[in-house]
Amino acid sequence: MNFDYHFPLFDELLHGRLNPLVPVNAEGYGYVQKLQEMVRVSAKDTGIYSMHFLKPPTLKARYYQQKILSETFLYIADMQEYLAGETNRQIKSYLRDQILDKHLTTCLMRLGEKIQTENLHLKDLTEPSADTDNNRLSDIYIFHLLRVCLAKAYLEIQELLHEVLVYKQTEEWLYTSLAGQTPPVRLFLRKLAKTQKPEKVSNSTNQPTNEQTTIPTFSRADYYTSKEVFEVLGISESTLTRRKKESDFPKALKHGNKDLYMKSEIDVWKLKNG
Repeated sequence: MNFDYHFPLFDELLHGRLNPLVPVNAEGYGYVQKLQEMVRVSAKDTGIYSMHFLKPPTLKARYYQQKILSETFLYIADMQEYLAGETNRQIKSYLRDQILDKHLTTCLMRLGEKIQTENLHLKDLTEPSADTDNNRLSDIYIFHLLRVCLAKAYLEIQELLHEVLVYKQTEEWLYTSLAGQTPPVRLFLRKLAKTQKPEKVSNSTNQPTNEQTTIPTFSRADYYTSKEVFEVLGISESTLTRRKKESDFPKALKHGNKDLYMKSEIDVWKLKNG
């Protein structure tokens, strides 16, 4: 395959620099600045399963929500684009095995183990005790949002590969059989009717409710890749690496393994520094 089918940010969230459990990522005033500096772009939800997850209870949760939802929707859009052009049944069977049966299944199992090991139970978020601090509420929110996003990706890709499925799985099955939750479980995804458009998801910092959030529209046409930035600015890769460290240089949006730069910001920077 000539594309990356790995779920975005997963390893970074579980064990890497974005792991919300490590002290450096604890709840605090720093998330005000992080939200201000964050590239304000997310992807449009092009899937057929609408998400009805909880509102983020803290600024930390909101910061992670924006990152996780953006990458999830971009991932699903990439999968739709790639799989829409594939007609070979044998290749589709191979993709089902690699993406659904192995990769996303493994991600859900690993995440379920993490949730159980760290005692990050959803009930502690929806019915917090008096001694539950905001950082713990944030951590519970983040890992359960990731779980729902993994389930959404699984179900969306399952629809695209429906003709080569052995068994068609449900959201409940993904949580109980893979993520290790004890039934009954709370569900957050709903399949849309064919005439419906995907609903959007909100960025409120109110206390959690079972409502949706608003995701700004993302258009790949509005962005340069790193290679295109080289050409537009007439610079080398090493020069771009240096420029990225400068405070006034446009910030990149991480899209899978690629860096994307907003065209308008690069063009303005070029005019000022031409």
